[in-house]
Amino acid sequence: MVYQDSTNLNNVSKYIVDVSGDTPYTTIQAAIDAANAAGGNACVYVRPGTYTENLTLYDSINLWGDRGGLSIIIGTHTPPATGSIEIHECQLRSATDILNSAAAGTTNIEINDCFILVTNGYVFNLPNWTGELLLDDCGEASTNDGVVNNTGGCSIKFLNTEMGAGNANVMTLTGNGNLRFDTCNINCPINIGGTGTLVFQESVKCANTVTIGGAKIATLTMGNRFENTLTTADTATIIISDTTFETGANAAITHGSANELSLSDVTIDTSANPCIAGAGAGNLLLGSVTYLDNSTLAGTLTISRATKLDAGEVEGTDATFTGNFTQTGGTTDIGTDAAANNINIGTGAAAKTITIGNTTGASAVNIDTGTGDFTLDSATGNIITALDTGEITKPLQPAFLAYVSSTINNVTGTGTAYTVIFDTEVFDQNADYNTASGVFTAPVTGRYFLQSLVCIGGTTQATQFAILIATSNRNYYNYYRRAASNQDHTMQISSLCDMDAADIAYIVIAVAGEAGDTDDVLGDATNCVASFSGHLVC
Repeated sequence: MVYQDSTNLNNVSKYIVDVSGDTPYTTIQAAIDAANAAGGNACVYVRPGTYTENLTLYDSINLWGDRGGLSIIIGTHTPPATGSIEIHECQLRSATDILNSAAAGTTNIEINDCFILVTNGYVFNLPNWTGELLLDDCGEASTNDGVVNNTGGCSIKFLNTEMGAGNANVMTLTGNGNLRFDTCNINCPINIGGTGTLVFQESVKCANTVTIGGAKIATLTMGNRFENTLTTADTATIIISDTTFETGANAAITHGSANELSLSDVTIDTSANPCIAGAGAGNLLLGSVTYLDNSTLAGTLTISRATKLDAGEVEGTDATFTGNFTQTGGTTDIGTDAAANNINIGTGAAAKTITIGNTTGASAVNIDTGTGDFTLDSATGNIITALDTGEITKPLQPAFLAYVSSTINNVTGTGTAYTVIFDTEVFDQNADYNTASGVFTAPVTGRYFLQSLVCIGGTTQATQFAILIATSNRNYYNYYRRAASNQDHTMQISSLCDMDAADIAYIVIAVAGEAGDTDDVLGDATNCVASFSGHLVC
């Protein structure tokens, strides 16, 4: 969040660009170059206007435009090969690509709250990139935009964004990165391959053709919508649930993968015959599929349907069921004998949803472990371990502690606001803190307890001290005043902060009363003299 308390924005950044000549910089590149020469870790604020420039970007130098989208940048830009960059609240235009590089870069690139117009190209034409690409809360009115061209294995996190246009350029993601799309409208053709995971969730709409191949593990769920054919290929394994296919005269799905395609709680509305085509060697597992028009399936497919076993029906001693098993009455006992056997439920390779109990009446669920421990694991790792003696650990719960490893000299004293970079981590569960930028990014929406301690040294006559936790939703302050003194002072702050997924938090300090910015942030190679920590509470 940009912090400001006046209209001149001098406290936001000293690198302010204005085409009118009202600032030291009339071009964005000049401001970027100046910030880079000064050591980076800076924000270049772009005032409203049209800037036609092909920018060379540098690590940790971020662009921030006018909130109304009136900062218009026209050109094709080159990102740095390493580090991280962010572009916020700009209108990005290009006849070809917004970002273009043939380098095998590892830079994490974030474009947030921007509007994009591409005539014929891509937002990210980065074929060999392996860093993370993030689009959040962006809009688009392009002619032919394929959004991403990457075979190198970048990871993707696209959130709440309208993206892509036309048929000329295909979104290509055929490397080995993990891909996540949340609440996005995608209007260009899509070709996904390689290894890693793919997630479409929270109402992703695909208006054009989609191909999922390679050895991708794909989960498409939670209100998605396909308006053209989805094709499976190679050895991709795909699980689709709570999804609608409304594809007109085109087949809803062409299944060509050698691995399983699973459909559950899926609605198909197409006049195509067959509605699901293909000849893939992989099984097509159908459970709870609604057909609003044609329901014919290609005879070349290998199909398993849900089966149902009612009360009183027994299918052998060791029965195996493909699909749904339903017990319609009486008590069901599993593993109630005295033998020391393992009881496995839902342990097959395909993804499953296992529901125990319900939310009506006096329903209850008891889990007893005796003298053994209780563990809850996911594909990521151990989520919870509860020992029989009562101790509970949550190894994946977001929690971090970072500190300043050496004294940072002459950063404040005349009221100058300074963002503290806590450059060394003691721990960082879930890898949500960035030691290069000093920023913590909330991985999920929740309440986070954040706290910081900063020791100020080198004072001569300091009278006022301020420390704040800056978050995307709001700021949290602590002030201290005293008579002029040369005594060092330790500032502390803590708060329970509401944060949404992808919100950020960082620490800003300011000291006043000195003749110049001569006061230091004290650091230590081992001990937490200046520290920033936090964890997800609920």
